Amino acid sequence: MSQHPCWYMHFLKDLLESVEQHFIVSNQMNYYVFTDLLDEVTMDGDERDQFTYERRPESQAYIPFNEGDYYYGGAVIGGRPDKVLKLVKTCRMNLDVDRANKIEAVWQEESHLNKYFLYNKPTKVLSPEYLWDDRKGKPSFMKVVRFSQVEKNYAEIRPNP
Repeated sequence: MSQHPCWYMHFLKDLLESVEQHFIVSNQMNYYVFTDLLDEVTMDGDERDQFTYERRPESQAYIPFNEGDYYYGGAVIGGRPDKVLKLVKTCRMNLDVDRANKIEAVWQEESHLNKYFLYNKPTKVLSPEYLWDDRKGKPSFMKVVRFSQVEKNYAEIRPNP
């Protein structure tokens, strides 16, 4: 066959949109795509290294370059009270350790949140439409932007070096 070995990926977007429109519409769905060409549909190490995780080993929020799967924004968090309390207590403890060691993670609390979720996966993750950076433009797959980030003067509010 002269086609690209992953020709079926061309149809994936339409398939997923159809499923969301016609199949168990009221439920949030997780999709799993099985293929023998992992690089075509999964994240490779280069993409992972683009996440703005805390990369300094001195911080409790440290995530090595070869680890991580998503970047979790800290704007909308919810869940069972006991689970949220555990998350908050863990992040607070790690923030305090960093403060005692005179280091502040690159994205402060959000860096600690990402470290926590690296080892304690959330049961549900909202799509990027729930915290979108309008400066990036809306991608074609995104039907609606539910929350937009507020533009900030990072030099003023995040004095990290």
